[in-house]
Amino acid sequence: VINGARVVTQTINQLGLKNTFIVGPFEADPRATPAPLVPIKTSIDQVSADPDPFNQTTPNDLGYALAAIYQCALDGTGSMAAVFGGKISETECRQMIRLLSADKIGVMIEAGVPDGTQVAHKHGWIPDALGDAGIVFTPGGDYVLIVMMHQKKLIWPDEFPKVSEIARLVYNGYNPKSPLTDIHPHNIPADCTIDPALLNDIRSSEMPPIR
Repeated sequence: VINGARVVTQTINQLGLKNTFIVGPFEADPRATPAPLVPIKTSIDQVSADPDPFNQTTPNDLGYALAAIYQCALDGTGSMAAVFGGKISETECRQMIRLLSADKIGVMIEAGVPDGTQVAHKHGWIPDALGDAGIVFTPGGDYVLIVMMHQKKLIWPDEFPKVSEIARLVYNGYNPKSPLTDIHPHNIPADCTIDPALLNDIRSSEMPPIR
């Protein structure tokens, strides 16, 4: 697990994302003797947000990574192709977008864009932080949106509409002729289900559509 985390961090750093890292597992195996973990020092403020010393990222890094995936999926160019050459293909980048687009939670960014809008994103929340980072595909243009929030004793369901409103305003900026008047949150699914078609798409050697 430790070696896997190290490889992930090294891969991310190769893209130039110097403030994103993971040095250990999210949850340690209680049966195993924990290995000593050494935090990675970055230039980011380590006080105000009280970040996890072993697992960090920034909005700038997430935005750069998603933009790199998008450009690679669009035409096989961009920093992903420049850094990794033939190791990551246009097909694989489209599979990444396909996988991220299958994340359906009905809140945050999804609730701030019209129903049916493709949002290739990754969300997350813990007691004192939440975030949603995604590529949004719209008639007025595709864009990357990153929203991260931190507050001690944050009640995350109450903060979801704030993220959605940010998403709505950004969407309207790109689509002024057909703006969304209100956010429209849905219920978060009780269970995580995987569409069999998704598994077929990410296992296939054929290039899936970007949309």
